[in-house]
Amino acid sequence: MLLKPMKWFRLTPKQALAITLGILCTSSFAQSKDSFDYKVSNLTLLQDKIVQKEIGVTQTQRGKMNEAAGVHAQKLKSYIDRMREAKKEARVTDPIPMSYMEELKSKVISQLSASQLKRLRELSLQALGPSSLCDETVATKVKLSSTQLKAVRDIFTKSRKEYLEVGAKAEKSVLAPYQGKKPKDKTEEAKWQKAIQEGLAAAQKRISPTLDKIGTQAESKMVSQLTPAQKQTWNILLGKKFNFSGK
Repeated sequence: MLLKPMKWFRLTPKQALAITLGILCTSSFAQSKDSFDYKVSNLTLLQDKIVQKEIGVTQTQRGKMNEAAGVHAQKLKSYIDRMREAKKEARVTDPIPMSYMEELKSKVISQLSASQLKRLRELSLQALGPSSLCDETVATKVKLSSTQLKAVRDIFTKSRKEYLEVGAKAEKSVLAPYQGKKPKDKTEEAKWQKAIQEGLAAAQKRISPTLDKIGTQAESKMVSQLTPAQKQTWNILLGKKFNFSGK
């Protein structure tokens, strides 16, 4: 993944979390806190105020987390600038930004108590849903066999392909009228840009039900791969259901 703004067609929160989960599940943690909870917990959720409230993040804890995030942002910016000067692509999966992310995660998680971390893990799995079963750490905890893990990953890969194909088709239909053309002046360029942005927004709204359907069907198929005992373990790991909309 390149360290630059994504195209208009954004990943769903679950898919974004899936990527982040894979990036963050990289190291061990102090024995005083559950290493599984540490590995699976997703930092991006802590940016949401309703999640902070659910977990019970204090003002002092948030201040320390923001401080760590600021240091991380500066390091990442410096890295991107260095790569740009060297005319190289900066990728989030490169060793250096990976080490920065792990350092950030360690500092942020260190501010949480064991119970807060446990709840963050539960919310992380809920937000990602059955797609988290694709991660080896989660699969091991649920005791998936290698055959089951492959089946779950195949389902995820297929659904992701369908998801991206729907998005690409919608994007192409909006951009088609402008392909191979150049605006005659800045006024026309601005007009085209506005029309494209509005068209893309409308297209994403139009395909949203289709994308939701793809995701729902994929999740159902993933869970169907589990035995009753594994489903019970999975549900325990999810914890009490949380309403991320805050309503």
